[in-house]
This record gives sequence, C-alpha cells and structure tokens, in this order.
Amino acid sequence: MDQGLSLYDVTHEIAQTSQGMMMAIPEEAWRIFSDMTVEELVTTLCCFAQHVRLTAYRQSTRGPKKPHRKPPGNPKIPHVSTAKLLQEHSTRRLAHL
Repeated sequence: MDQGLSLYDVTHEIAQTSQGMMMAIPEEAWRIFSDMTVEELVTTLCCFAQHVRLTAYRQSTRGPKKPHRKPPGNPKIPHVSTAKLLQEHSTRRLAHL
C-alpha cells in the first residue's frame, strides 16, 4: 500500500459509497457478483481498482515543527539542580563529622 495514502479517507469513501449504492441499485443487480467464482470476482475487482484515482486520497503533509522556547526563569529565584543540592548537602554533612 502506498505510504502517502490516507486509509481514513479511503474507508470513509467506501462506507459512504457502498451505503448509497445499496439504496440506489436494486438487489437483483448485485446477483451477478454472487454467481461469480472467486477468481472472476478478483479479476473484476482488480479491473475496477485500476480506475480509482489514488491522488484523491492522499495524506496531508505536516508542516515543520515549531521550535520550543525555554520558559523565562525568575531572576529572584534562580534554578539550582537537585544533584547540586544533594552534593552540597552531603559535603556539609561530612564536614560536620
């Protein structure tokens, strides 16, 4: 299957079209397909599939991601890493022993 094909759009189209065809085309017209062998049905469906415009069901391409900005810090309360705080705490504790 083509990577650029939108499976959502294809299944949506099939669901809508088949529902409309069931209402518009009489049941007798569908009997030709039930009388076919598997090989005949496959050949017929492949013939139908050759006329499908896959470009109508392309996936939309995503644009480039926007860069993430680092939130501004509060200069009154500067950030200190937890590792530095733990290291400082352990060195103070060892100094008192």
